[in-house]
Amino acid sequence: MGLLNIIRRLKLRAKQSIREISRHTGLSRNTIAKYLNAGTIEPTFTVPERPSKLDPFADKLTAWLKTEAGRSRKQCRTLKQLHADLMALDWSEDYAVVGGERTKLQVAHIKLSQSRAFLLRAYLLQTHEMLVDAHWHGFRVFGGVPGRGIYDNMKTAVDRVGRGKERQVNIRFLAMTNHYVFAPEFCNPAAGWEKGQVEKNVQDARPRLWQQMPVFPDLAALNAWLEQHCQDLWRETAHGTLSGTIADVWADERAALMSLPAMFDGFVEQSKRVSPTCLITFERNRYSVTEPEDVWHGPSCPGPYRARGSCL
Repeated sequence: MGLLNIIRRLKLRAKQSIREISRHTGLSRNTIAKYLNAGTIEPTFTVPERPSKLDPFADKLTAWLKTEAGRSRKQCRTLKQLHADLMALDWSEDYAVVGGERTKLQVAHIKLSQSRAFLLRAYLLQTHEMLVDAHWHGFRVFGGVPGRGIYDNMKTAVDRVGRGKERQVNIRFLAMTNHYVFAPEFCNPAAGWEKGQVEKNVQDARPRLWQQMPVFPDLAALNAWLEQHCQDLWRETAHGTLSGTIADVWADERAALMSLPAMFDGFVEQSKRVSPTCLITFERNRYSVTEPEDVWHGPSCPGPYRARGSCL
């Protein structure tokens, strides 16, 4: 029951005095007299306009809410996922002609959530060394390190999936995140929509980049072309939610990124026993060693990282 209705009932029906009504309701006598003399049905309160800390971001927040309102339940993102200081990483399999041969590639897709700036990096395998290298080049091209990264439960990052969000993170992956000072977050199992932006980036990259199989002399040339082509697409592609192109929004987001530290050392050094026939075994493959301190290439290190071997 409305407050003024109670006061009027006590006065007009119960015939109580203003003093008695004050004792019954806890209101002051001046307030009760003011309400009775006003002749209104219910009092109204004027709320003064107060400045908010969110006022400078009102337009951006309104655009986000309008975009999310049109999404399905699974596609809707939380405020934490919409935060600018977030990136996502995923892998895809694509083909290119490298060194005159049709080669199946493992392509890392790194994408900033706020600006939607993205980078593709091609490798032969999905190993820890390749994951570390993809992060370094992503941070280098983006101009800094975001505060959080979202991933699926890939074996190079997660040793064991527990209940809910509980994860046993791989020690080498954790060392990398500690070096670059960002917090890893992991999707729920079979919930790829939680990092939907980078999932969509995988779909968009195929008609943009891989529809006509590119031809390159080596992986270094392919990755240089991918980096330049991605940056060209930033300048050509409208952001869609915010005004301007992806490159325009990225220029603003870059200020929120942490400065890039020194490159994380992703080398893995192992000692291997040399057989009488000068062979060593690494990851179920055998390699010949010609000198005691020979540096050899392991199958998991086709790119910038090499496995260093020494004789016993």
